[in-house]
Amino acid sequence: MSDKLSLYEVCKDCDARCCRAQASPMVLPEERERILSLGKGDFIEKVEGRSIHTILANETGCPYLEDGKCSIQTEKPLDCRIYPLGLDLELRTGISDVCAAKHLLNDDFFREAAMLVEGLSEDLKKDLAEYSHELGYHFDPEPSGFGKELLLDLYGCNPDVLRSRDALVNYNSLLAKLLEMEPVGEVIIPEKYGKGTLYGHSSVQFIQTSSILVHIIEAMLEAHINIFSCKDFNAEEATTFTEKFFKARKIKSKTLLR
Repeated sequence: MSDKLSLYEVCKDCDARCCRAQASPMVLPEERERILSLGKGDFIEKVEGRSIHTILANETGCPYLEDGKCSIQTEKPLDCRIYPLGLDLELRTGISDVCAAKHLLNDDFFREAAMLVEGLSEDLKKDLAEYSHELGYHFDPEPSGFGKELLLDLYGCNPDVLRSRDALVNYNSLLAKLLEMEPVGEVIIPEKYGKGTLYGHSSVQFIQTSSILVHIIEAMLEAHINIFSCKDFNAEEATTFTEKFFKARKIKSKTLLR
């Protein structure tokens, strides 16, 4: 498998969720015998009347996942190789909405995955698109006022930082000090909540000029932060500090005047 399609660094941090809980890749006819010869799993028909098979996922997911790694890198299905890219029902290439790497893909990944998809027949492209849709996968193509709001979206964050309540308290304290904001009361952090990909926690730190809001989505390795203040602050400093604190692989920022 090409290094350009390797997402291992992100996959290991999210605990290879798609291989554990959602392991149902489409296996092309020419891939079937090669994978069967490895002797670790059977196949089941998922779409009657079509040449589609899936690796039989048990309670722990794909039988070829070993120690958080794919044990058949050179033989694994194309469906796995190009993920989180896939085809929508109009046969347009898009990005899955439930992958922690979805914001981290580089141009090389897009080019190589597109070449592999283009090698399929129109019938197989249609099969792949319809099967992904059946499984529930969705692939999507990407003022003046009295205060400033900085919106930060962080992707590929360090999982240990995201899970730590102490880290969240520390972030609010250090950020307020950096931006010379005066906190009002203690940071508020409810118990963790949500299910599946939405599981995580949040915090609110009121400041004299407004608030700092942090929303953590642990399973997706994401943090979404709103810093709003009637008093001006250095948005660039806040962005740089936040990116380093959460050890994010990518950060998107937008500053609004409200």
